[in-house]
Amino acid sequence: MASKQASAHETVQRRKGLHGEEEAQLIPSICEMCFWKCGIRGKVVDGKLMRIEGNPEHPLSKGRLCARGNAGLGLLNDPDRIKQPMERVGPRGTGRFRPISWAKAFARVGAEFKRITAQHGPDALGFFGHGTSAKYPRSAMEHLGSHTISSASYFQCRGPREAGYTLTFGMTPGSPERIDLEKAKLVVLIGSHIGENVHVSQTGGLMDGLATGTKLAVVDPRYSVAASKSDWWLPIRPGTDTALLLSWIHLLIEKNLYDKEYVEAYGHGFEELARHVKPYTPEWAQEHTGLPADFIREIAEEMGRAKPAVVIHPGRQTTWYGNDTQRARAMAILTGLLGAWGREGGLFYPSPIKLGKCPCDPKEDPSQALCPQDQYHFRDEGMPTHCIIENSMGAKPAVRAWWVWGQNLLQSAPNPQRSIQALKNLEFVCVTDILPSETAQFADILLPESTYLERFDGVFAVRHAVEPFIALRQPLVPPLHNTKDGFSIVKGVMQAMGRKDCLPCDSIEEYIDLQLKPADLSLEELMRKGVVPTPGRPYRDKPKFYTPSKKIEFFSQELAKRGHPPMPIYQPPEKNPKGTLRLVSGRTPYHTFARSMNNKLLHAHAPENPVVINADQGRGMGLKDGDRVQLENTDGLRSREGRVQLNPGIRPGLVYTWHGFGVRSPDLKTAFKSGFSDNFLMTRFAVDPETGSTGMRVNFVKLVRSGKTLDAPKVDDPVAALRRERGKAASRKAPAKPATQKAAPAPTAPVPEDEGPPPGGC
Repeated sequence: MASKQASAHETVQRRKGLHGEEEAQLIPSICEMCFWKCGIRGKVVDGKLMRIEGNPEHPLSKGRLCARGNAGLGLLNDPDRIKQPMERVGPRGTGRFRPISWAKAFARVGAEFKRITAQHGPDALGFFGHGTSAKYPRSAMEHLGSHTISSASYFQCRGPREAGYTLTFGMTPGSPERIDLEKAKLVVLIGSHIGENVHVSQTGGLMDGLATGTKLAVVDPRYSVAASKSDWWLPIRPGTDTALLLSWIHLLIEKNLYDKEYVEAYGHGFEELARHVKPYTPEWAQEHTGLPADFIREIAEEMGRAKPAVVIHPGRQTTWYGNDTQRARAMAILTGLLGAWGREGGLFYPSPIKLGKCPCDPKEDPSQALCPQDQYHFRDEGMPTHCIIENSMGAKPAVRAWWVWGQNLLQSAPNPQRSIQALKNLEFVCVTDILPSETAQFADILLPESTYLERFDGVFAVRHAVEPFIALRQPLVPPLHNTKDGFSIVKGVMQAMGRKDCLPCDSIEEYIDLQLKPADLSLEELMRKGVVPTPGRPYRDKPKFYTPSKKIEFFSQELAKRGHPPMPIYQPPEKNPKGTLRLVSGRTPYHTFARSMNNKLLHAHAPENPVVINADQGRGMGLKDGDRVQLENTDGLRSREGRVQLNPGIRPGLVYTWHGFGVRSPDLKTAFKSGFSDNFLMTRFAVDPETGSTGMRVNFVKLVRSGKTLDAPKVDDPVAALRRERGKAASRKAPAKPATQKAAPAPTAPVPEDEGPPPGGC
């Protein structure tokens, strides 16, 4: 099949529209300014993309588009893009390159990968991927037999959540999360910042739900945008979320607020759970969380009234303190007790959509020497990032080469100083990206990928929606530079290695046709329509669970068998060293972390990240709004300066900022040295024992003004909870404690009784 990319605007015209007074062609596609995949339409005039707007026919985004989606033209027309294949000419890390042809680039990458795998085995080839098109090189690495694969979206983001829900229900909560926000009676957000992460469909769904009476409880030490819309705001002490969750589980069981019929029919290990949570009273939780016991009870009672239409949002970025699978398990168990799994207003099931494949069949090889399966028993999507980095060090490293695809490793993985050492130590580094990131500066070969506005990306089967559908990302305009789509890049490298059995389709278009065959669709039809709905089965009369017991596992035999707590336990977080603040980061609605920093349209709205601290604590340090300060971590590393924001709605002991700023690549001229990098201060991380994911909220800093280090003073806790009643706010201060009183210790997990494991276990 001949490529359609060069004439995309002629082939895929859906209807005519106007751009000003000019006639425009409206072409449907899918956004990739973040991973949420909202529907877009491009307005094309004479082959030039003039504007991007939301596609009203997309079932999830419904024509809505965030600032990032509207700014896609800034990526397409970014003057700093990698415009052609490049070869390093200076020392690695200096960012000095010269242009080469695609043929030479493929030949060099293919020869190096072939040499390294022949001499040291396929696990010597490491892969770090991010973005939709990373599925092609990941498939190729598995085909070669490499287990040295890591996903930032798993090990620095979703990993504990995926494990916690899979251990409980036998499946993950999906992406986007399968949450029925519009029909929920109660939504509980635990560290989830809907409205700031701008996941358009969830933001819209939550607003639609609130407009029709959905109640909202937000658990967050910071008064976030979502907290400002809530019925209850619980400014919890950082790292104590599992204590709150265990107390809610305790209350649901003790007060018979749980869905008894559902639990009796579908629960496994309920009696063990009931014994386990007996010590976790609201008063115990109050001592650890700083939240009033009566507010904890009040929300538990609201859960009982609203069940099963309760959404406990599973969260997305769940790598916090290194005990995160335990927290995810508690959230999943709470959902199970409420009968909210597979029920309207709770979490629904994915719908089946069958697509064809153009396979790179994985090589069957049980060897996983770098990071054995018995070290992180419940990990998925490859190996933990830190395992690969550590195995890339030394005189005879196990890993000899990296292929980094769409991931700015130095801004996403903790301890980037160690990553830099590894990059310098490797024999060969290949980077595929659109922009010359910090990581790209260390490449031996740069392979430029086309933007999402210039390429096909395969078919999206959106199973995780109440109304499932098939959608297509397609080129709105031909590539502006000498770039290629991800499928073509991987095929070129594999052919240079002599591996023509990987991705045997001749082109991405042929691959898409093969995908669509089971759906009785053609590429031409999907190009015209953009989105095609499919039959959905979001709810089941009889829920199905894919655990060993075929039930909801309140007590997990799998965890017990591997030496992990079979029911969630609470571990108190490390206390702040004297005078320090815990470093916590999130996101601004204007950026997708580091990947959008060079976009001039977005940079104009958010050119730098703030230093947000508690107002009383800041004034105690002699600071005022707008002061410029540096952050110095406990290892003595200092950031560039940021602007202070004094905020009464954040707990003392914290400094909050936006992640992704502080770009260090001089080739990104708009973003270079704008703001400071929180990631370069994350020299410490805590490893989740079940998944190997890296918890990054374990770094502490002091503020430095004009070269002088400031000790953060102790101040009283702010409001401990806030409740809205008929438009009015009722607040509750943190309960006073006698001077000699100490926080109650976390109860230990009960010793199993003599009768052995619960019946029905594996």
